[in-house]
Amino acid sequence: MNSKKARVDVLIPTYNREKYLVSCIDSIIRQTFKDINIIIYDDGSTDNTEAIVKGLQKAHKNIQYIKSKENRGVGFARNILLESSTADYLMWQDSDDIAHEQRVEKLLEYMDWGCHQGLDIIFSDLVFFQDGKSFKRSKTISKVDITKYVNREGLYNNMNFATAFFRKELKGFKFDEELERKEDVVWITKLIERRVRFGYIEAPLYYCRRHKDRLTYTK
Repeated sequence: MNSKKARVDVLIPTYNREKYLVSCIDSIIRQTFKDINIIIYDDGSTDNTEAIVKGLQKAHKNIQYIKSKENRGVGFARNILLESSTADYLMWQDSDDIAHEQRVEKLLEYMDWGCHQGLDIIFSDLVFFQDGKSFKRSKTISKVDITKYVNREGLYNNMNFATAFFRKELKGFKFDEELERKEDVVWITKLIERRVRFGYIEAPLYYCRRHKDRLTYTK
C-alpha cells in the first residue's frame, strides 16, 4: 500500500487523565502526516475529560469520542477502539503520553520501504520524561526481542507496546477483558503464536510520561 494514500486511526484509551489529555491529543493533531482520525474511548472518567474532548472537537473535526457510563477496564477499552477503527493502519497512544510530531510519518515510511513492506506491526524506541524536565533520551527501551515473550521475563516486561503501529488486519486479535494489567503482553503473545511479522525502528518517536498515577487504570 502506498503510504501517501493510507489512512491512520490513532487509538487513545483514557480514564481520569484530564491533566495530560490536551498535550497528548495536541501531539497527534500536530503530526506532519495529516490523514489521521483520532478515536478516544473514555472508560467512565469522573473528571473533566468529556468537557476537554468536546472542546477540542469544536476546532478539530478528526476527533471521535466514545464515552462509557462505567469503568470497564483497559482490555474492554482497547477492544472497543479496535472495533471502531476503519483505517488502513492503527496506532496506540496512551492518554498521558506524547507522540513525536513525525511519529506517524516515520512509521508509515518504514512499513512502506523495501523489505519492511511485509511487516504487520512495528515498534519504536521511546523516551521517559517527567513534568518540569526537558525531554531527554536518558533511558530508552532496547530493541524488541520477540523471543522474550515466550518466557516469564517477557510477559512481565513490555514498555514497547505503547509504541505499536500495525495494519488493520490485526484488528481481529482481541484483548482479554478480565485482566487488570498486562493485557498488552498477552495480546502480543497471541500475535507471536500466529506468526505475525514484527519490526522495530530505532528512533525515539514516543515520549512516555512518568507520574505517580501511572498504574491506576483499574477495573
